[in-house]
Amino acid sequence: MILVPGPVELHPRVLKAISEQVISHRSEKFSELLMEIVNDLSWAIGAESEAKIALLTGSGTLAVESMVYSLVNPGDSVLALEFGEFGKRLRESLESRGANVFTIKAPPGRTPEAGEIETIAKKIKPKYIATVHVETSTGTMINNLKDISKLAEEFGAKLLLDAVSSLGLEELYMNKWSINAIASCSQKGLGAPPGLSFVALSEEAVKRVCETTGKPSYLDLCKNLKFLEKRETPFTPAVNLMYGLAEALKLLREEGIEERWRRTKRLSELLYNMTEDIGFSPLAEETNRAHAVVALVPPNGFSATEIVKALRKKEIYIASGMGDLKDRILRIGIMGYVNESHIEKLVKEMAEIVGRKKIE
Repeated sequence: MILVPGPVELHPRVLKAISEQVISHRSEKFSELLMEIVNDLSWAIGAESEAKIALLTGSGTLAVESMVYSLVNPGDSVLALEFGEFGKRLRESLESRGANVFTIKAPPGRTPEAGEIETIAKKIKPKYIATVHVETSTGTMINNLKDISKLAEEFGAKLLLDAVSSLGLEELYMNKWSINAIASCSQKGLGAPPGLSFVALSEEAVKRVCETTGKPSYLDLCKNLKFLEKRETPFTPAVNLMYGLAEALKLLREEGIEERWRRTKRLSELLYNMTEDIGFSPLAEETNRAHAVVALVPPNGFSATEIVKALRKKEIYIASGMGDLKDRILRIGIMGYVNESHIEKLVKEMAEIVGRKKIE
């Protein structure tokens, strides 16, 4: 039973789809597959047909770095929100690009305060505000993304969003919330195999990616979009992974994006409540808790690493923390086709490990 924060267990239909015979990426059949994926991704991010989507072969990190290198020029002023490992990586990518980065940091379990963001933005007048939506390393979420986007607009800034762990799991509307660009991937909330990622761009961002300079070819979204006009990709893509992603997106449409959000929220709250009864506590404050990734602090005297190892012996896979939090927290992904029985089985085994009364 895989409950790590990505990749996820695959639906049988997705497994079947990736076993299809490979096709030429310069064929009409491929063009149809590509455009089906692009249209479904546009729907999933709340952009419908108004965003342009660059589909990439690589992990979510590729999408984030492509977004940064294609939209940000060296010297651009960027306000980065950092509240975990992946926020740190986003900030480091911006610095590597040569941006003039101002960073607002928050400790594990918290996110930057809106007032502080407003104060700094008013002072530096950034060209971009860049943030992670769900911080995978801490189970923490920016819960006022809509307000941050409005704040960015007030100061003439654009919002760049890492939605690697939130897409398909947390409420997200690209158009309605005026998000300039979104980077995400296949293997988490979408329930597809790892290896594909994408960047969705607003109309304004589309113009911008063809104006920036000094981009490595594989990170150049302008090149990707020019090929998209021909219903192609500039480089050989992972065709069979695309079959899997297309099928995963069909499953998402069948369930409904809002129902997927509700299911994720319901199961995460069940997990928070059941683990609290056996001595675990959430790392994140209640107002900032993610639903897609649940981060738990074990009872006193118990090592997160040892709990992960004990669960692995029972073929239940969750993750420990990252960096300084490695032995301090557990991270559980509410992703893929998780249901109540998965949560109940997990908590029963966790209860036995920490020596509490079994969950009947």
